[in-house]
Amino acid sequence: MSEKYKTYPHGTFFVTLTVVGWIDVFTRAEYCELIVENLNYCVFNKGLGIYSYVLMPSHLHMVAYGEKPLNHILRDFKSYTSKIIIHSIQNNLARAERSGCFTCSGILPKSLATVRKITFGKMATMRLL
Repeated sequence: MSEKYKTYPHGTFFVTLTVVGWIDVFTRAEYCELIVENLNYCVFNKGLGIYSYVLMPSHLHMVAYGEKPLNHILRDFKSYTSKIIIHSIQNNLARAERSGCFTCSGILPKSLATVRKITFGKMATMRLL
């Protein structure tokens, strides 16, 4: 098995989590707040330790460690966070359509089809010495 995506319980890692297709999801404050809330949940309930992080428009960098294997913690974080962000985007699109922001009837179905494809890509880790 490749060493590239393995993490160890007592290591500190530089982690990059990207949105598939490098879609700029985190340009709105509400989506950034969802990321921060979910990171805080993982810190207080799952044993994630974060030395620092930066949230870019399409990806997240952080220097982190885990009391349990980091890949298990991040797996749960990515799964839950992607679902909650997709739900939030769909609600915002539906609200915008009801308020008349979309003038072309073909825009919303294409947008929703794109939203269903938003997931976090593979985790890239680098062990820090």
